[in-house]
This record gives sequence, structure tokens and C-alpha cells, in this order.
Amino acid sequence: MHNPHHPTLDRIMEAAEELLAKTGYGSVSVRDICKITGTNISTLYYHFGSKEGLIRHIFKERLNSLEEFPLWKIDKTDAEQNLHEFIHIVRLNVVKFPYFISICMQILTVFSENTFLNFVRQIRNSNVQTLYKIIQKGVDSGKFKAPLDSKALEMWVTGYVLSLLESQQNTEDTELHQQKKGLEVSLMLEKNLIQSIK
Repeated sequence: MHNPHHPTLDRIMEAAEELLAKTGYGSVSVRDICKITGTNISTLYYHFGSKEGLIRHIFKERLNSLEEFPLWKIDKTDAEQNLHEFIHIVRLNVVKFPYFISICMQILTVFSENTFLNFVRQIRNSNVQTLYKIIQKGVDSGKFKAPLDSKALEMWVTGYVLSLLESQQNTEDTELHQQKKGLEVSLMLEKNLIQSIK
């Protein structure tokens, strides 16, 4: 298998990512990907090895691009400020990579067994642990009254991401209007979270 980093192959990856997000991870075949990208099957197999190889490449590229909250800040910065920054970073990732995040959410919520389920769980668990540490630091400093348990935080993170994705779905909206809706949803959910821990 050839290790791709080539404009045409990047185009295949981006088109496949959009198709997987919109059609559904389990519903897309290699033929569908080839049809939408104008590529023949042998080219796709040569460069990626299989549908899973292509998806693995998408995961590798996106995981390297996702922004993460810098953990060193937890002990150095105000807990509420950290909470705002963490939520902002999650929102930024959803806005920048909506198709990838949508694929992750499909894998997480639809499949009980999947090649990529562990990757997606690691992303989610890492976010939940970071959020828990930020809130716990706020509790320790007296800023927040009580932490939520990790299951409640997991549900909040999942609901937050799904709500942001839903706010981006209306293709008739202008990009600016979608961003405004996404920000409104984000602020409302952030306010709800803060009210539950203060």
C-alpha cells in the first residue's frame, strides 16, 4: 500500500469523508467512494488498500489536526476560564471538521463493534477526563460547588457535540448564519453546564 500525500488523494479522502458523514458510515461502499471521486477501484485499493485503509488514513490525518486543551493550564489558570477555553476548543473542532466528527459520532452511537470504535472512545474519554479535571480543580478552589460524575460529563460532551453538528446541518443557511447558530447552541449548553456545577 502506498502512503499517500498527494492533492488527488487528499481530494479522495475529503470526498469520502463527506460521503461517509452524510450517507452513514455503514452504508457507503468502495464503489460509492469511487463514483463520487471519479476514481477507479484499483486506484483506491492501490493507495489505501481497502475502505478501512481509507478511513484509517482519514482518522490519522484528522487526529493530527484536532486541537486539544493544554493540560498544563489546569493548575495554572482559573477553572472557569479553562472551562470556557475547553468548550471553545471542542466547538472549534466541530466547526473545522464537521464530517469527521459526524463519522465519529455515528461510530460511537450506532455501532457496538467497529474497527474504529476504540479510537473514537479514546477521543471521547480524553475529552471527558480533561473536563472532569477542569471542574474538579474548580471544586478544589471553591469556584464550583460539586463535580459531575464522569458518566454525566460523557453524556454532556456527547450531547454538546451532537447539538453543534445539528446546528450546522441546514445547507440552505449561509456559513455565517450556521456559525451564529452554532455559537448560540454552544453558549446555551455551556451555561447549562456551569449552572449544574455552581
